[in-house]
Amino acid sequence: MYCTKCGQEVSEFDIYCPHCRGKVKQEPLNEEFLNFDELNNDQNMDDLLNVDVQAQSPTEDNDIDKEYEQYKENIFNKNKNNNHNYDYENLDEFDFDEEEEEKGLFANKVLIILIVIAFVTATGLAVKFLFLNDENTPAPQDNNPNQIENGDQEGDKEPSDTDNENKISTREEIFSNLASVNTNILEVKDNPALKYDSNADYKISDIKKSVPLDETLYKEIGGQKVYHEESIIKTLVQFNSKWIDYVNNDDQAVISLVKRDSKAFRNVTNFSKQNKLQEFLLFEIGEIRKGEEGYYVWTHEKIKEVQDGQSRIKEYSWIYHLEEGEYDFFISNYYK
Repeated sequence: MYCTKCGQEVSEFDIYCPHCRGKVKQEPLNEEFLNFDELNNDQNMDDLLNVDVQAQSPTEDNDIDKEYEQYKENIFNKNKNNNHNYDYENLDEFDFDEEEEEKGLFANKVLIILIVIAFVTATGLAVKFLFLNDENTPAPQDNNPNQIENGDQEGDKEPSDTDNENKISTREEIFSNLASVNTNILEVKDNPALKYDSNADYKISDIKKSVPLDETLYKEIGGQKVYHEESIIKTLVQFNSKWIDYVNNDDQAVISLVKRDSKAFRNVTNFSKQNKLQEFLLFEIGEIRKGEEGYYVWTHEKIKEVQDGQSRIKEYSWIYHLEEGEYDFFISNYYK
């Protein structure tokens, strides 16, 4: 639309020109009917355009100004009621296309944000359902000032398999785990009363020089610690258990537990088993001491022997002498 008075472009909504405030004729300017060769002066232009505009007096200009302001106010109030926020003062400068484009971009951004929020929420719920509610999932541990770096608590540490294998066994534990080496002795006991007597007249000088066995002594076999105390006790129990098989059934396995060519070896191989049966009733083990020539163990034995239809109970108080081999201990002698 163009003003018929000043020729400047106006909005299709304007009734009065915002430039010259003249009344705008509600017809678009059609260039097909214009013959610019005939436009020699302003009068010809006005005649050709059929302009219905008359000169206005100063008084009429004031009325036109009031009418124009009233017109703008009416248009503004009408569109305000319709929830529009257009700037009607500069309506001809307002770019509707750019506004719509900005609204579209804003809507796209909002949609993307909603999609991202929905995805994050769904992911969080899936993680909670699959992992946090798993019955096999351990509960978080409370912070404990006594907790050490490796995660175990002082005084409450579970021993590992290696710790169990290398743990020093007490005498009670040793005597409760002898089933693997004992098949014939009815009772095996720990007897602390059987021990070294400083007033006794021992014929073996090394016994006099001996000292109590340090229970922490061990040898490493196959990467594992084998403690001397436990190994010596098991050797003695196994020897006396196999001794019964040797006497009753002539089982030679007992010979493997004595040192070859020692006094114990000769005593075993020269023992007369003819017409004899034995039953090992009690084997008690006391103190173990270490000398320069080996280890000494104070013991007490009770054996029932049957020979030629006659039975009797034999008791012995031996001090066994053992020597250390590459992997085990061997009995080399025993003294009364």
